[in-house]
Amino acid sequence: KNVDQDYNAYSSALEWYPKDIGVRSSAKLDWKDGKSGTLLASLNSAGAIGDDFSLFGRYMYTSSNDDQRKVSSSGLVGLAYRPLANDFFNSIFKYELRNKVAENFVIENIYTNEFSWDSFINPSSDWEISTKLAVKSPFLTIVNKDDKKVDFETQKNVTTQALKTAADIPATTVSTPIVTNSTKAQAPFGLIVLGLTRVTYKFAYNFDVAGEFRVLFDKGSDVQKQFVSELGYYPIKDLRIGIGYRFGDFTNISNDAKDIINNTNGYYQGPYISLGFKFGRFGELWGQNGEFTKKDMLEQKK
Repeated sequence: KNVDQDYNAYSSALEWYPKDIGVRSSAKLDWKDGKSGTLLASLNSAGAIGDDFSLFGRYMYTSSNDDQRKVSSSGLVGLAYRPLANDFFNSIFKYELRNKVAENFVIENIYTNEFSWDSFINPSSDWEISTKLAVKSPFLTIVNKDDKKVDFETQKNVTTQALKTAADIPATTVSTPIVTNSTKAQAPFGLIVLGLTRVTYKFAYNFDVAGEFRVLFDKGSDVQKQFVSELGYYPIKDLRIGIGYRFGDFTNISNDAKDIINNTNGYYQGPYISLGFKFGRFGELWGQNGEFTKKDMLEQKK
């Protein structure tokens, strides 16, 4: 039974870490055969540039027999600034280009450019200020199979639905595709911009309080704003449990905007619980690495 669903899976990985130049690279290849065969390849690399900067990159490629997600790829490059002399200011910049190709009645080729800039400021051991600016720009190209002429009257429903699905906006608001030739239609979906500022104050050894303000611009819609308040508790070192409330809803937002916001703190109004884990300290008292005790904190405050 279900013989056509049987498959074999293969995986291989390689890591290169020459300590003399401070670069770490890895590659991985996963392949599954059978009727729903898939291929996943990834390449990661990171290295230091002097004492204060780090450069990193990642590339991923997947292909499958699923017509709705035939081929997808993404490339990311980033630059991080974290000076050894102090932790007053840290920053990281990332750029990612994603591509998805799906075949149905037409070939849908979706490109997404995403820029993000995060910064962290520690004016003192008790205060932390973080900011984020993210910009996302999706773009869709629709090409008829076999380079045949695209009949937009006949293909109107298919084209409109493809635009609606990719852009995640009502079909009635989709503008007429820009026809570049007889076999291709192109349509940009506008920018998604998210900006936020978060201020955290550590008022006790195991507690802190945070306030966050966000501004969202989603593909030509009105600018939306939201405020978040949160109380954090550290039951053990490096583990933080947060209880907060979001004031104001981000309404009628696209999936592209949800993707950016979910990387921060959600988007619905109401209470929430968060769980965070810190791998390293941002300042003298942040992260509480090793056997950092209350006595250590009091001594550093002197």
